[in-house]
Amino acid sequence: MKKILLIFIFLLLLPFVLSAQESVHYERIDKLLTSFFKEDLNENKIVFTINDKLYLIIVEKKDAYEHYYFEADTITDKKPQVKQMIIFKPNNLLETAFNTNNYHTGYIDFFSEFYKDGVEFSIGNPTYFVLLDKNGQKFGEAELSAVVIPNPIDKEVYNYIVTTTIAMMQY
Repeated sequence: MKKILLIFIFLLLLPFVLSAQESVHYERIDKLLTSFFKEDLNENKIVFTINDKLYLIIVEKKDAYEHYYFEADTITDKKPQVKQMIIFKPNNLLETAFNTNNYHTGYIDFFSEFYKDGVEFSIGNPTYFVLLDKNGQKFGEAELSAVVIPNPIDKEVYNYIVTTTIAMMQY
């Protein structure tokens, strides 16, 4: 009987625990951006992380898209050890990635309305994605897994971000 009661209480509190996750990810990202990427705060940027260990930040500049990759274990009081890559404009895929009209507003995870009919396939480490505009407004914010069907983020954009993160890890 105690087990059933504990399970019931856990299930009752689960939505509160899960909704707290949203702010935890964003608070961590916000701290990283304000601490180490101050010069890019007023730029559109995509932030992607795998398992809160591998980070990719893509900043939209006037003439290019600057990619910054780093691993959580390189973060100290100083700027993390960053690998950088620049893709010059025009680039159709990255233009799609930075078009806010291509994204939902609000937070999506596996318990969101987006997945009310279920998940077809999900495998891999947890990921977090968000597009932040110049004003700090969030678009496409999602905490999912590395591979997920359906995915609320454009398939080509998401594949680019995941493969770029992995490629920069090996670079």
